[in-house]
Amino acid sequence: MAARGRPHPRPNSLDQPDNRAIHLEMNTGHPPAQNCTSWRLFFEGDDYYASLRQDIARARSSVCIESYIFQDDEIGLEIIDALVERASQGLLIRVLVDGVGSYGLSERTIARMRSAGIEFAVFRPIRFHRIFSPRSRRRNHRKLVVIDREIFYVGGMNIARENSRRAVGRECWRDSMLRLEGAIAKSALESFMRVWNYVNQRRFRFPRRFAEVPGQLELIENIPRFRRKFRKIYRNYIRGATSRVWIESAYFIPTRSFRKALIRSAKRGADVRILVSKESDVFAARLASRATYGAFLSNGIRIFEYRPRFVHSKSMIVDEEISIVGSANLDHRSFLHDLEISVVAHRRDLNHALTAQFKADLLDADEVTRKDWENRKFTDRLFERFFYLFRYFL
Repeated sequence: MAARGRPHPRPNSLDQPDNRAIHLEMNTGHPPAQNCTSWRLFFEGDDYYASLRQDIARARSSVCIESYIFQDDEIGLEIIDALVERASQGLLIRVLVDGVGSYGLSERTIARMRSAGIEFAVFRPIRFHRIFSPRSRRRNHRKLVVIDREIFYVGGMNIARENSRRAVGRECWRDSMLRLEGAIAKSALESFMRVWNYVNQRRFRFPRRFAEVPGQLELIENIPRFRRKFRKIYRNYIRGATSRVWIESAYFIPTRSFRKALIRSAKRGADVRILVSKESDVFAARLASRATYGAFLSNGIRIFEYRPRFVHSKSMIVDEEISIVGSANLDHRSFLHDLEISVVAHRRDLNHALTAQFKADLLDADEVTRKDWENRKFTDRLFERFFYLFRYFL
């Protein structure tokens, strides 16, 4: 059954705080230079889920989870069990999911969470009489967790079995998730609350301005009002690259402005590499993506297709210090429609860790050469061009 409905009113909501509530202090200025005390990257789902369960067990006051896909499979139920236990101990637990991504979440599971005291909400539940509305295309694609205003997870991993080798074996998705501790978690909580309040029929609370002067880590959001700023930040880092731009994207269908930015960087001498999956869970998106290869290959951009499994990671490495990890793919949907969240890191150590994983992934990838590309079948060309026509909706 579909995940639907709005959370039941609770006396401990942020509008009526008690000793368990999260008190927000909106910071509308620039992020501090040192807003992260520690970080850890996860490239396998089982490692991430184990860390998340451990942090939930150690939480002192609150756990806020926002996930495009949240399923009640063996992985989701383990997380739910941990949340239910902490809710029974008096912690404030909030779970926010998307109506399309989490459509399979059962009513029984939702009822169990609510009866345990967990506040549960759905971003734009499916309404079949509104299925063709333009608003129905705009989904909450974000994946983040904030614990005690001190710990912040962000990246591409949903709460579902697809990322777990323990659940599905070697074919589990290759993904990236970043765990951060420090003041950036407060900014992440503010971001969570903006969407939570919107879902609960309250208006968005925006900062007065979008922080443009980066600290050590910078939280960026693709939400109404900031969509152009979000795209601009990605484009500016690509345009400003001096040595390299390495991108991993589950769905790679860049807009015209991003194609131009990547090509210009390559022409200036930057090493531009794109890593995507050889096979995808969205057949149409893969074909539409391949329709863009020609312009890149003819301008010196290298494209690699990862063989072993589906790469669901969303990361970008720029030069030797800058890296971006988040929920946004480099495609039309992430930049024009969906709600997204990413972290821009100005840390050489984090950049080098992502670089090491990128190089490891390249060992299991096939490089697409221009010769092979020009000799592909006519039927492949036809289908690629056909699905590329629908890039705006993929």
